Amino acid sequence: MVKTNIFIGVPSHTGQVSICTQRCILEARGPDLAVRVRNNTFSLLDYNFDLLFCSAWASGADYFCLLHNDIAVSSGDPTRSWLMVMLDALRDGGFAAVSVVAPIKSVEGITSTALQLTKNNSFTMRRLMLRELPKLPPIITKADVCKLWGLDAATAGALYINTGCLLMDLKKFGWAQKRWPGFQIRSQLAWSREGLPKAFVLSEDWRFSQHLAEYGWPYAAVGPQLLPVEHLGELVFRNTATWGDEEDLEGPKNPSFGEWEANEQVAKHTLVLEGGVS
Repeated sequence: MVKTNIFIGVPSHTGQVSICTQRCILEARGPDLAVRVRNNTFSLLDYNFDLLFCSAWASGADYFCLLHNDIAVSSGDPTRSWLMVMLDALRDGGFAAVSVVAPIKSVEGITSTALQLTKNNSFTMRRLMLRELPKLPPIITKADVCKLWGLDAATAGALYINTGCLLMDLKKFGWAQKRWPGFQIRSQLAWSREGLPKAFVLSEDWRFSQHLAEYGWPYAAVGPQLLPVEHLGELVFRNTATWGDEEDLEGPKNPSFGEWEANEQVAKHTLVLEGGVS
């Protein structure tokens, strides 16, 4: 029997992996799966992710799974492991990548899955809230989020998925042919006409999502109906919970580079909101 080879990369800053994440690794099984695991320690997050991707590629793996060391994912189906659920979702949808929706570690009930509201502005986005997840299907695409919010999919930008629990198909999509540049964090200052700086950042997972969208490769997020997740910190943040705010009110207000550089009032107002000036 030819087994499907999956490489699980677990990045960490100190080498420590939570006991709950270790449990997930032990449960990453399937009758037709050959699973290899590597924990890599490096302080630069995106470089660490790239090192793990290179190891997966060099191993000849069919799929690369990135699993953060503070993420615990489980399957709602006792007959299938969480990894089998992700693999089925990826194969059935013909996706290049799928990612599990996870909450960030905050009391607002925000997830790290979002939609770029317009194609010309990477930084103005709306993030999915925990309270909104029950309104979406188990496999979430850009079209589903646009329908939920009444947006035009033709003018909206990329669906932003995260890397906390991410599965990539290494064989059916041209990562090498497209010279995919890897996981990259975009961090840059913009200066207003009045000389006020603002720090802009686009995380490595959202940059990854933009690359997939630019290639025209299909990808999706997996909701809590199929894969319950715990994001581990001083508290445990679960994607199955329905607490927090009703909608993301902060993300849609983020200015673009052009707005910040050209409009003095926008610059002043945003700094006041962030507590930077009074």
